[in-house]
Amino acid sequence: MKNIIYRSAFITLFALLQFDSFSQIKFKLERLDLNSYRLSLVCQKSLSSSESITGTMQISMRARSSDGFIMDQPISVNPEVKWAIGTILKSPKENPDYDYFAVTLSTMAIKDFLYKEGVDIPLFTFKNIGSNPKASIHLIDNETDQLATDPGSSFNIRNHISIIGYGFKNSYVGNIESEAENALPLLRGIKLSPNPANTYTRVEWQNLIEHEKGVQVALSIVNVQNGVEIERKAVESEIGEFSQELDLSNYTIGNYLVYLLRNGVRTGNALKLQVFH
Repeated sequence: MKNIIYRSAFITLFALLQFDSFSQIKFKLERLDLNSYRLSLVCQKSLSSSESITGTMQISMRARSSDGFIMDQPISVNPEVKWAIGTILKSPKENPDYDYFAVTLSTMAIKDFLYKEGVDIPLFTFKNIGSNPKASIHLIDNETDQLATDPGSSFNIRNHISIIGYGFKNSYVGNIESEAENALPLLRGIKLSPNPANTYTRVEWQNLIEHEKGVQVALSIVNVQNGVEIERKAVESEIGEFSQELDLSNYTIGNYLVYLLRNGVRTGNALKLQVFH
């Protein structure tokens, strides 16, 4: 009888351990432009439709208090799913350099998310409606954030998601650093004006990547006919929208491609420039 009990307990424990090993959901925050963001999740284990019932979810982010980030109400990607800003903490004593924002799932026990391994599930978008367009916001990490790890804190700011297929416990295991993975489209040329151009043109671009020490941004102008780089100019590497005037007086008549470079690597799409004299 004891052997049966021990065996049953072992099987139950093994099943729970196996269940737990699949409990892996990561959150992903993408910056769409200077003021707009999209929040998604990525599942590391596919679930059947009957297992894909989401009970609760809280996604917490933080921004530097000095930047004046103001979060507008989140807009759900799925109209059947509702989200709300559940908590805003301004410079809590546990980490006074940051303001915290927690967005919570208002719709309970939803079946609208199909959890497929490695597939992004967009949840909602939101905007910074503060006056500082350079302000940025980031997901917190439950294991490293100063407020989330403070045992004396009375604030529930930790990231959380519960799904029936994962046993309705917290299945959050971390974040996907979208800026590192998607650096190329975050540095992009917007337009050339005038174009076609005679003696000069102005390049406008947008940089959504926060400045890192040692990172260099440059403009590269390439002759379409022979593929030769005609000119390279170092430009501003801070986050924001910028412009740079190009002197075309020594350019020959023809077509050129204007690239943005990040540490010497071409990023985003080239802008086509036509020069005439």
